[in-house]
Order: sequence, then C-alpha cells, then structure tokens
Amino acid sequence: PGVAPFDERTGRGWLCSVIFRAAMRQASEHEVLVTLVTIPAAPQENLKRIADAIMLGCKDVIGVVHSQEGGEPAPHAPGWRSYGSMGQDLLAGRPHLQQHICGLSLQCTPEAFFRPNLFLVDRICQQVLDFCSQEQAQVVWDMFCGQGIISIPVLARRHCKQLVAVDRSYPALGMLQRNLDKHGLGSRATLLAVDLGSPADLRSLASRLPPVSASATELMMSQELSINELLPRPDVIISDPGRNGMPKAFRRLLYSLRAGTVICIGSGRA
Repeated sequence: PGVAPFDERTGRGWLCSVIFRAAMRQASEHEVLVTLVTIPAAPQENLKRIADAIMLGCKDVIGVVHSQEGGEPAPHAPGWRSYGSMGQDLLAGRPHLQQHICGLSLQCTPEAFFRPNLFLVDRICQQVLDFCSQEQAQVVWDMFCGQGIISIPVLARRHCKQLVAVDRSYPALGMLQRNLDKHGLGSRATLLAVDLGSPADLRSLASRLPPVSASATELMMSQELSINELLPRPDVIISDPGRNGMPKAFRRLLYSLRAGTVICIGSGRA
C-alpha cells in the first residue's frame, strides 16, 4: 500500500528497486534481508508501513533496510565491490544477515558485497584454506576483502599469524572489524581503506612495504616511517575483485609484491 514506483523518464515516484539478500545459517536453514532502494525524498511513513507488511507476511525475512541511492546511477570505479558508499537505515527487524562459513558465524552488512551463490561460499572458502595450508602462510593479504567472508576463516587457522585486509568500502571494513573482534582475531589483522583501482592509492600502499634487501630499521631511517606503519610482505595474496576484474595498476602492484602464492577468485573476466 502507498507504493509509488520511480519512473526515470518523468522523475515521478520514489521506489527504484527491491534487493533480496540471503544467507545460510546452519544446514539448510536460511534467512533473507530486504533492501528498499529509493530516491532521497521517499516518504518514511510509507516505507515503514511496507517494511512492517513484509516482516508480517514473510517468515524467512529477518529485516528490512532502506537505501537512498536510487535514481541516477552512481559511477562505479574499478574494483568497487559494494552496492554504494552510503549507510542503510533500519526499517524493521535487524540490519544484518548471519552467515555460517567453515564453522564460523559471521554477520554480513547489506552495504557490502556478498557472494550471491550461497552453496558455493563454503566450497570457495575451503579451497582457499587448502591453498594457504599447503604454503604454511604466516602473512596473508586479502585484496578486495569486502566484509571478510574469506579473511576471517583464513586468519582463524593457527598457521596464519597476520592478515592485511584491503578494500575501499568503509561499511565492509567496519563489519569485518566487528567480526574479527567477535572471534578474538582483531589484534592479528590490519585493515586498510584503499581504492585498489587508483594508482595514487596503490603507490601510497607500496611505500609502506620494506624493500626485499633492507631491514625495517633501514627503511624507517630512509623514509621516516615508524615501525608500526610498515606492512609485512605477504606469503599469500588472495584477490577477489568481482566482475570488473583486476585493475591494470593493481596487477602491477601484485607482481611487485613477490608473494609465493597468489589466489585469484574470478567472478567474470580476469
């Protein structure tokens, strides 16, 4: 009741789309989070009424949230993995999904990328864990990490001593930090908000790496970086860039990192 679909030709209406996200809890149990995408001027009373009706009529729906990023599509830079950069408002229920992956329970925010094929998530993560175990990787870099669907299970393995997780989405990194703290892993992880499609951001990231032939102390003296600002060189790099593939500038950085193993998860073109 009270729904006015948005018409791009006339500019009338306010509801642009509805997004359904699902997560697997345990065994075959699942739950659904609904996002109402509107233009900024959408009437809150109508949205609340729609959300209450959805919660009442759909037993699998655990929450309804509101995104104001409808209307004209925003440009997406290479490597961008989130639906948008703005936070979403809770209309009813709870604002996150609960996903079980490799024996761990993780909260997932709707603002960040979440792999749509639920039946593949566990298998993909387990394959990455097997690759990391073969290398006995102590330092793992997760590039385009999103909200840590792979990062957290990797860090939970005892041979992984340190994780560097990189993404440009602040909502995703915020949820990753909360999940790390929940599982007592926060002290072993470094989270970086970096646009991996931006040459300037990549140069800044590379400047924090010690040269292969120099000690951390020598680098600190030459570049005036403190020990805490240095990043450990990776044993394994995980790259999950999504449909856009890996940006050209990022591929150059990937080569320069000289990691023993690079794991690329493809969702489209490489």
